[in-house]
Amino acid sequence: MTAVAEFDPDKIKTESFRDNPRLARVRRYCEDNPTARISLVDAARVANLEASYFSSFFHEKTGVCFHSWLNYTRVLRAMHLLADTDLSITNVSRKVGFRDLRTFQRAFKRFASVTPTEYRKQARAEQAERDARVPVNAGHRLVAAHSNGNGHLTHSNGHYGVVGNGNGNGHSERRSNDQGSGGGTSERASDDARLQQRDDSA
Repeated sequence: MTAVAEFDPDKIKTESFRDNPRLARVRRYCEDNPTARISLVDAARVANLEASYFSSFFHEKTGVCFHSWLNYTRVLRAMHLLADTDLSITNVSRKVGFRDLRTFQRAFKRFASVTPTEYRKQARAEQAERDARVPVNAGHRLVAAHSNGNGHLTHSNGHYGVVGNGNGNGHSERRSNDQGSGGGTSERASDDARLQQRDDSA
């Protein structure tokens, strides 16, 4: 989800929050108080600067104004909540610091270019599509396996992994539990023959 032209997140000088102690304190304060209403005066106090100076200071150091940055970071957190939880949009807006749903929806549309409802629908659809790419049968688990680059599935010893068949074609192959390691089927046949010989001699 890309941001609209009026706010370009690529212009944010993120290194400033790491290199400047005042800005590092402001970012930490905002992260530690995700549901609070944080004004420019509050942020200036954390930075130990006058509010009138802090506004230009923040813009000069970060490339964006304080309120735009704050709302952007809160919308990013809202995206995670919308995609990963079943919280209502109203509850999501409150958890990221927006007390008014309409304000949240405007901010979300500004930075994500879609409404919260549309974003959740898209995120769920994309997740379902990713899940559908890897079939997992009941009672099996995914295991890491060698891939020859073609990414076909194989069933080996009751588990699925991504491997090639060794012939360069990358076709999937299946080894049963009985044949998985050392030819279990032939071993059982030998055991049966020995038991039959025992019965005949008896």
